[in-house]
Amino acid sequence: MKHFFLWLGGQISRACAWIVFGIVFVVKQTWRGIVALFRSRPVRFAGRTTLATTRVALWTILFAGVALAAGWLGYQRVPPGFVGVKQSNFGGGGIEMKDYSSGLHFGPRFIDEWHLVDRTTQVLMFAWESEGGDHPMLEVRTKDGNIAHVGVAVPYHLKPGEAAALVRDGTKHVWKQRVKTTAEKVLLQEFAAFTSDSLCSTEQRNTIIAETLPRLNQLLSTFHVEAESILITQVMFGIEYEKKLQQKQLTRQTALLSTATTEVDKQRLQNQLFQEGIDASEKLISNQQDQLIAARYAEGRAKYVEVFGEAKEYDRRKKSEADAEYQRMVAEGERAVLRADQLKEELANEIYDSAGGRLMLARKAAENLNIHRVTLNSNDPRVPSVLDLDELTKLLVGHAPTANGNTAGRPGK
Repeated sequence: MKHFFLWLGGQISRACAWIVFGIVFVVKQTWRGIVALFRSRPVRFAGRTTLATTRVALWTILFAGVALAAGWLGYQRVPPGFVGVKQSNFGGGGIEMKDYSSGLHFGPRFIDEWHLVDRTTQVLMFAWESEGGDHPMLEVRTKDGNIAHVGVAVPYHLKPGEAAALVRDGTKHVWKQRVKTTAEKVLLQEFAAFTSDSLCSTEQRNTIIAETLPRLNQLLSTFHVEAESILITQVMFGIEYEKKLQQKQLTRQTALLSTATTEVDKQRLQNQLFQEGIDASEKLISNQQDQLIAARYAEGRAKYVEVFGEAKEYDRRKKSEADAEYQRMVAEGERAVLRADQLKEELANEIYDSAGGRLMLARKAAENLNIHRVTLNSNDPRVPSVLDLDELTKLLVGHAPTANGNTAGRPGK
């Protein structure tokens, strides 16, 4: 058993050695193949091309990054709908009094500071929040002591070329609030001149608004802002006054309805008179047309009688002529038929009188003979012998024609 284990260990050792030798051999051959592959011309060419492309890409990325960084550092973008204002932080330049429109503008960062101001049209809304209002409705006391809640919309915008002045005055962040305060103050002062009736009248409201707009713009010019218009969107009174307004409107509508009813009655009377005139004119025209139709009918009737008489006379004359012609032609036809029959008889007689005609008559007579029995006297010398066919034929059909056209004998003789 000891020798067996020694032998088995030796075999395992030799197997491990061969395995290690094989692995080392495979590694060496693989390494040599890899080295040979990398030393080959195609691989070296591909490697050089890859390195060159990588260098170009890295340089391109570097230059693009430098360009973008330079652009970011040296230029400022002003978005659409905004105005740019440049401020120099060094050298005592301060704010440049120039408005820069949307786009790219030169201005090194950390040296120049840019301020963006909204130049789009803004709308200041005094209305209910459900209707898009930013601020509560204006509470106005009219001259006659009534309280009214008025909804107002004021569209406004920054004046062109004054964005730098707005930034210089330090109102970049508060100018919208100041516009709201100023507009509310002016509107409350001006709307106090309304009465309840004038506030409900569109024409009077437009007149007062047209007078208010210049004053509002005069005050807003301090903030470099201009209002485009003033729009009253809603007017609401207290419940009691609303009821009075509704009653007043009802009374006014009733008066308008009464006036309209009167006008309708007048128009209906005019329509009735106009309709009567139309009926009278229609009757007159109808009578005139009936008379004209009757006259034309009488003329047509007379013309019809005349034409009918002429046609009847023409028909009678033509029928008489046709009857006479018919009788004449019938008589001529009958005469022609008689002549044909006469000619037929003459021709038949001539035919029957000839030798052929007589033969035909004899043949027909022979065909029509119905002799059941013939008894011949054999002792009579005139009776031919049955064996003599020629004589028997002569006896029955006669002799052949002579030179003068007569037959030598006739049957039966």
